[in-house]
Amino acid sequence: NDNAAAANFWTHPLIAVSVSWDNTTDIVTVNNNSGGFWDITIMGSTGSTATTAQAISNDVGNGSTLSLDLTGGSSSDQGFIIMANDEDGAPERGFIMHISSWSDNLHGIVQYY
Repeated sequence: NDNAAAANFWTHPLIAVSVSWDNTTDIVTVNNNSGGFWDITIMGSTGSTATTAQAISNDVGNGSTLSLDLTGGSSSDQGFIIMANDEDGAPERGFIMHISSWSDNLHGIVQYY
């Protein structure tokens, strides 16, 4: 639970990759400072209708970010899933994050390796 998260609310414990949520703009961002490239997919939804689902995928280099804007829903409910994997790693690193939010409260689970 992270009330009114605006800065990084989660950082990978083994490598410098983090996730931030801006409650004012409803934008989720993955920040890569790992030293290499990461394959990142962010999928999200706003409001309570299936027509508001969005997704973005890309290779994200060191010092870069990937963001998904979840504005435009009919309510203050959002949710997102992030799948991220280190392209260069040995050992390989990554994570899967499932988050649901209401207003300025984030709830979810993260699995990392």
